[in-house]
Amino acid sequence: MGLITVDPEHTLEYRGDLRRESIRRESFRLDVDFIAQRQMVSGNSAYNFTAYVEVDWIEMSLFSDDDNLTNYCEIGDIDRLGRICPYKLVPKGHSDYINSPEEIGQIERRLKKIEKEKIGQVDNWAVLVPKTRPYRRVFALVSGKENVYYTTDLLKFQPSEKFIELLHELSGVSFDFQKENDYAQLCVILWFLLRYGPLGNALSAISRWGKTYPTLDPEDITLMNIDSLEISAWIADNYIFERGERMIEYVEQSAEFINRT
Repeated sequence: MGLITVDPEHTLEYRGDLRRESIRRESFRLDVDFIAQRQMVSGNSAYNFTAYVEVDWIEMSLFSDDDNLTNYCEIGDIDRLGRICPYKLVPKGHSDYINSPEEIGQIERRLKKIEKEKIGQVDNWAVLVPKTRPYRRVFALVSGKENVYYTTDLLKFQPSEKFIELLHELSGVSFDFQKENDYAQLCVILWFLLRYGPLGNALSAISRWGKTYPTLDPEDITLMNIDSLEISAWIADNYIFERGERMIEYVEQSAEFINRT
């Protein structure tokens, strides 16, 4: 376990050797959106994002031919409503289930990518955020019960206990971090704030533009500030707490369907 140090007040953990060199990279940010976001969100209502939300890469697990890998989720397998639509990979020796050359091509392409890169699973509720093109706001909400392997090009966002304190301060609503349903509610709120609310704007602003598209770097996420007043107003206007239970039920039913088929 190591630490990425940005300044004495903001640190972010990373695990193992995963993206070690890229995470340690230091650079100056002169892009307009990043500077504007830092200037707009300041003062007594400004909070550092990573003080309330844990950000990490998905845990890696090396691919083996012996693995019973049936469901694989790439960034393109997430829709705009936060649902994952993992691709069903046909186990070896079961090619009779394949119906077309196009399907064979899709499976082979994914298997090559799996063997070349690395994959991992999620064991608890989380919001999965692609490291590329965050402005699309295609973020997955998962329960950790899905029998799915994910590309490690996804960042895992999970609320910390301080997130509960922040929500209680802003709305008066209390949660128990140890209760699964309460923790699921926290992840739903985080997903709504990223997908439709002010956190999505902030995430886009701190992303780095490369040659063709923007990417997210954990180093930059540690510099992301959030405005508590803006979050409080947005939560009140969008009835987040009332919508949470329906979202939890849908995600759990989706996990059951994925595991069953």
